[in-house]
Amino acid sequence: MKFSIRLLALSTISIVYGMSVPKYLNAKVVDATSYMAGNDTSATSDIDRRTPGNVLLCTGPNFTGNCVLITGGVNGGCIDLASDLDNQVRSFGPDPDQTCFVRMGHGCSIQIPDPTGPIRFPGVSDFSQTWVDANDQSHPPLGTTTSSYRCNFS
Repeated sequence: MKFSIRLLALSTISIVYGMSVPKYLNAKVVDATSYMAGNDTSATSDIDRRTPGNVLLCTGPNFTGNCVLITGGVNGGCIDLASDLDNQVRSFGPDPDQTCFVRMGHGCSIQIPDPTGPIRFPGVSDFSQTWVDANDQSHPPLGTTTSSYRCNFS
């Protein structure tokens, strides 16, 4: 299984089953359960297996800054962001075959004014700019208001 994350208009990286996250991406990889429990000691630079529910979140535009690849999210389950990402996400990149929505409150409780998706692969490279969802609808900048997200996948 293979997917690509579009970083810049001319630059694409690929993560392939069993490979490491490229060092220049500087991403921490942690499973959703450990992440939500505040335990990122299981973080690794290796992706041992590809399961649905993976999302790359970064604090900088174009997937830069502090990046975390949260793996193994539950279909339709809410992922609360910990202090390393809470209200700091500027780039949001779900795997292919996922439909995601970001929320302002923890527990996916507060929908950000204006619909927040659907967001599909390759995601949104900069929430501080006007962005377009998977239905080609334009949205005003969200800034760094994301505290949780929910993804559905097939």
